[in-house]
Amino acid sequence: MGITYIAMNETIAPLNKNAVRRAMQMALNRQQLLTVVYGGRGFVKDGIFPHGLYGHNPDLPAIPYDPEAARKLLEEAGYPNGF
Repeated sequence: MGITYIAMNETIAPLNKNAVRRAMQMALNRQQLLTVVYGGRGFVKDGIFPHGLYGHNPDLPAIPYDPEAARKLLEEAGYPNGF
């Protein structure tokens, strides 16, 4: 079993804004990343703990792949042209 995730330093701008971090999640096609990098082996989860590990929460909301919504979130956060 392995867990791969991307950690962000939330103490520095622009990552200190929740909308920016959410936009980054929504802009990443996690299923495509799994397919290309890991040959489709594994599962995309919406939390850090996969099924079977203590701390897994099956009730977490889905993280959609939605680049347009991500652009809108960045715009609302004050980054209409990205950062």
